[in-house]
Amino acid sequence: MLITNGIGEIHLNSNNQILNRDVGLGDYYGGGYVVITGDTLYIMSPYDCFYMWGCNGVSTYATGTTIGLGQINTNLIIAACADSAAKICEDYELAGYADWFMPCYYEMKSAFEITTKEENKFNFNLTTTLRYWTASEYSSTVVQSLRTDVWGGQLNVSNKGRELLFRPFRKTTIN
Repeated sequence: MLITNGIGEIHLNSNNQILNRDVGLGDYYGGGYVVITGDTLYIMSPYDCFYMWGCNGVSTYATGTTIGLGQINTNLIIAACADSAAKICEDYELAGYADWFMPCYYEMKSAFEITTKEENKFNFNLTTTLRYWTASEYSSTVVQSLRTDVWGGQLNVSNKGRELLFRPFRKTTIN
């Protein structure tokens, strides 16, 4: 199927998935900003959320840090306790998409690595020592977070009961 939207042509397959579209890092696509490309696109919400990580004192086993583990970690966190930032990500809806999750450490770090502090393409809150949650647990009481005052996202650990910013992610493929 071919759709013309006034900007260009978009080709869709039988599942209404976009075919042969060049999507690059930092592009707005699929409800957010593309922060990882390849066979799977990782899309970060353009909006900050603010809540506690949850599960303080409970081990969720959501320890994965590598790209591709954010969704798995999100599911593990929610299974351990529903009152969490991960649950907010799971329930998040934006631009017609409802398949969001909390990113693991390297998924979130990727967003910091493709923009500069001066450019701040993704409108991160740059308040001194402000941190963004990841879905990567360090222990039953602390979680890996990223500091925004050291550009590139410096690894920190933060108490699960503390309220911090976070950005939901989603992933999709382009055939």
